Amino acid sequence: MNLRLVLIIMLLIAFGKKTFSENSDSIINAIFKMIYNEEYEQAGVAIAKSYQKVDSFSLGILKIDLCWWEFIKSKNGYKSKELNDLIEGFTNSGSNPEDEKIRRLIASSYQIRLEFKRYNIIRATVLRSEIKELLNEIKKEDLTFSENRLKLLDLYASLFLYFDNLINPLFAESKRTSRANALMSLEKFTTDNDLVVQTMASYFLGKIFLEIEKDSQKGKCCFELLSTNFPHNSLFIELLENCK
Repeated sequence: MNLRLVLIIMLLIAFGKKTFSENSDSIINAIFKMIYNEEYEQAGVAIAKSYQKVDSFSLGILKIDLCWWEFIKSKNGYKSKELNDLIEGFTNSGSNPEDEKIRRLIASSYQIRLEFKRYNIIRATVLRSEIKELLNEIKKEDLTFSENRLKLLDLYASLFLYFDNLINPLFAESKRTSRANALMSLEKFTTDNDLVVQTMASYFLGKIFLEIEKDSQKGKCCFELLSTNFPHNSLFIELLENCK
């Protein structure tokens, strides 16, 4: 996956709402670990057993992310259709305006990645504009999410800031400053005590260092952490070897 093309991500995976018990976070983290350890069948079973324990919002995102990785690994056309159906169903399940915006933001994150894989640059460009507009509209103070989950929104915004300034003229000093500030924010999240925040920050920061900034040593640190946390993830192992 070339991060020069991928502007946003499959973040916000464990955006658990405050109305559910803290135990739901541990269930979400366990399923998240299964997905990123490539234990897809076990993750599917765990999701199916968790409907009475975890909110449907978080489970919906986990189902999408699980299907995304299964699709990436298998290149199965059926998985592509299933993924589209899951994204569409998730987008149309909003309960209020702010909830709908978050759902659209997450859905657009997956859709733009699909469009890049299909080399549909025009549609991807439209989605990028929609994502930027949503980020400007969403107000953190209006969201009923836990503090750790709100960090993911900040992480998402930092990533978008980096890539949004990357595609602008490189000679502009203001663009370089904006990218540097975004990288500083991302580095801070790599040491966060929340598993999802730490994993997402480490993965995308590692890819940025390896493929864009051409700093393989910093990328190596990110992928060493990821390979330790998810020893069965073949992609993280491959990226670590690339850094070496």
